[in-house]
Amino acid sequence: MDPQVRTLLSRLQADSGFADRYFANPGAVLAELQIPEPERAALATLNRDAVLYLGEAERVEPKLAPEHPTNNTGNRHMTVVIALWGCAAFVVAWLLMRAT
Repeated sequence: MDPQVRTLLSRLQADSGFADRYFANPGAVLAELQIPEPERAALATLNRDAVLYLGEAERVEPKLAPEHPTNNTGNRHMTVVIALWGCAAFVVAWLLMRAT
């Protein structure tokens, strides 16, 4: 997601005055931002409930989804460790086969 879109969504969730101004005329607020056209069209059709839902979903997701990256930080390192051990085992096996 574009960083400006993420910033816009978080600002809409946090600042009700800005949200009122945005939902009154989304085109005027979006004109001030450097957002790509496809995302600009999608953001113009957002409503307040959708923005609040996205914020709530982002807050709750790490607790509900065990596969969320914040819940599996050790798995990334374990993959590298297993790969390195596999490479070392292959080299040792290859050296033993060449020696015989």
